[in-house]
Formats: sequence, C-alpha cells, structure tokens
Amino acid sequence: MSQAPGAPRRTRKQPHLLAFRPKLKIAAHRLPFVGKEHTEDNSFSFWNVPAKGDYMGGRTTGEAIAGMYLKHIREDANDCCGLYLGWMVLAWMERLSSGDIKHGSPEYESLRGQMVGCMSELSRWLGAAARALGSSLDDTTNESLLANANRGIGFDTEAFFEYCTRKEQLEESRG
Repeated sequence: MSQAPGAPRRTRKQPHLLAFRPKLKIAAHRLPFVGKEHTEDNSFSFWNVPAKGDYMGGRTTGEAIAGMYLKHIREDANDCCGLYLGWMVLAWMERLSSGDIKHGSPEYESLRGQMVGCMSELSRWLGAAARALGSSLDDTTNESLLANANRGIGFDTEAFFEYCTRKEQLEESRG
C-alpha cells in the first residue's frame, strides 16, 4: 500500500504512542495510560503518557484518556477505581516536581493540556452524574461541606487515626 504524496513516513514502531496491553493480569494495568514505558525513570505510573506536542494536542489526549478511564470504570468496576483518579493526579504532581519537564517547555504545555483535557472531560461526566444521581446531595448543606473542608486543613495522619479510633468507639457504644 503506498502513502499519499507529502504524508509523513510511517515507521514500523512508534514508541511514543499509547497502546492497550490486553495480556496483563490486572485490568487497570491494561489501560494505555498506566505503566512505565513513557516515564523518565522507567517507574510505574498511573499517568504513563508521553508529553509530546503542545497544549491542544495534550487536551485531545487528556480527553480521550478520561473516556478510557470512564469506560474502564463502567466495564470493570471494583473498589479500587476510586483510587485510580487520585493516583493519576499524584502522577501529574510527581512528573512536574521531578524536574524532567521545564516550566514553559513544549513538554510542559503538552502535560498541562493533558491534565486540563482529562479533568474537563471528567467534570462533564461528573456534572451529569451529580444531576442524575445526586439526590443525596440535597440533604447536605454547603455549610457542613465547608466545615468538613476546614476540619481537614492541618489535619495530620496522627489526628486522622485518633479520629478513626474515637469514631469506632462511639459506634461500638451505640451498639
């Protein structure tokens, strides 16, 4: 099969592209954006995506990854799915703090677009879910949410475990 005149030459393997890994045992590890092929130090990451192109290309990639994530949640729902999103955000933070991507560089702009694209797409879906399934939110006041948010500021691990212990004791006493 011949290529169109002026089209870029295709190579057999393009290492910067994402691919599903259907043979892996853990379903989340089969996702194209989870793994270690595209990390600078070859470490496992929940954002294993090359920072190539620019902001708009990154947005396109991020939106598509959000779709893959949502499809994964729908098809392979398990208790860990809620953790994956947090691990994705942590991977962004690690990538930006590692120093391998310089602020303002094309890689930075690509990753920035990926993050915004992913969160924008997830926000669209979360909005739909909140409107359709969020009736329990009607019983929650903004004041109680604000109080919980403020309670968490400065709340360290030791205080968290103390809180959990007291909560268990209270629940046991109620029988």
